[in-house]
Order: sequence, then structure tokens, then C-alpha cells
Amino acid sequence: MRGKLVVVVAGAACGIAAAQPATDTLTATLAATPARPGGVEVSVRLDVKVPAGARRPVFTGIELWTGPGVTVGGRRFPSCATATLRRGGPAACPRRSLMGTGALLGDPALGMDFAQRGRITIVNGPSGVPSLWIVSQDPARVADAAVGTLVRSASTRWPGHVRWTIPRSLQVAAGVPITPFGLSFVLGGAAWAKDYISTAGCRDGGWAWKLRVHTGDGQGGAAGVLDAHGRVPCG
Repeated sequence: MRGKLVVVVAGAACGIAAAQPATDTLTATLAATPARPGGVEVSVRLDVKVPAGARRPVFTGIELWTGPGVTVGGRRFPSCATATLRRGGPAACPRRSLMGTGALLGDPALGMDFAQRGRITIVNGPSGVPSLWIVSQDPARVADAAVGTLVRSASTRWPGHVRWTIPRSLQVAAGVPITPFGLSFVLGGAAWAKDYISTAGCRDGGWAWKLRVHTGDGQGGAAGVLDAHGRVPCG
């Protein structure tokens, strides 16, 4: 069966150095068993709010954990070399290596269209791990790849997670910190790769997930973390 994992995270960042834990909600419309695995589309949205007068943080890294029963099967699909992606962007990559899209979010008070702030394209990268191609439009147009790394663990709760380190070029542009109001992306479910992310063997209580966004001040200091976690109910 097909379905979606939908993660909505509202993060409250207290300044930059001390990001408060995020609140989260998550829903799903899917069902899968070991006999009938299901392809899944992962949808994530992160909204970052700061107190009046506080500086908005720079994103320095993103980590996405999934518990047992959720698998990224990127090795079975076309991939795009990091050098190719950085040289020519997603247009230079095989079309069937494109696995998702997203955006850096603009100021909702200004009604800013997401594309005015920045765009994200998710590409199946080396070793079948997704990379993020990010184009930021504010304060200047810059584009670069945040290469995905699969981090494996002996933990039975979190056997592995994907980590994206945001390159320096996407933290500061023209000497000005890049400080989005949030981000969103949809990964998986492409017509040519329905099972890029698949589920099977749902545990009691559902599929576990955890999202972590690392933040900074754009000057190498004042590190912080936005953290959220939850479970997708078994269909």
C-alpha cells in the first residue's frame, strides 16, 4: 500500500544559542507488513520562531532518524555524483535520480512566496543516500549541495539516520547570514521510484522518527539544536 509520513515541526528558537525543544505533530495514511511492504512519501515542514528582537539562526545541519521498518533503498535507482551536481545542478543529473523537492521558507508576515526565499531539490546521491541541492535567494543568490551521509548505529531503536551538513556557502552570503524562517521538503514517491523509501514490519506503537536541525550564528559560534520526535501509527 502507498502512503505518506507527514512531519510538521514548529520550533521555538530562543535566540541562537539556546533553541528550545520543538513541538511536533505527525500523521500517516499507510499500512505495510513484511509480506506487503509499502512505498512511502516523507513530508517534512519546520517553522522556526524567535522572540521579538532576537536574531534568527542559521541552519548548519539537518539529521533525520527513522526507526526499524523504514528503509531508504537508493542503491537500486540512478544516482548523481556530487561533482556533477555541484558543477551543473540537478539539471545535469539523470532525471530519475531526482527524488524530491522542497523550499526554504520566507517571512509569512510578508506573504513571501517560498521560491523567493530558496528552493531545495533532493537528488539520489552516491551510495544511494539523498543529497540536498539548495538555492538561496536572500540576501544573495547562492547554490550548493548538502551531501547526505548515512550514519549507521548499533542501536535497535535508531539503526541509522541521514545527516546533511549545510556548506558554509549556504550559511553566509555576501557577508550576511542566511536565516530562513523554516524549511519544507517532500522525499520519495516519485513515479519512477515509488519504493525509494519503503516500510515493512511495523512495530507496536508505529514507526519511530526523529528530526534534528543544528543552528548557529553564521560566525562559527552560538550553536543550538531544534529537536523533535514521534511515531507514525501503523495503518
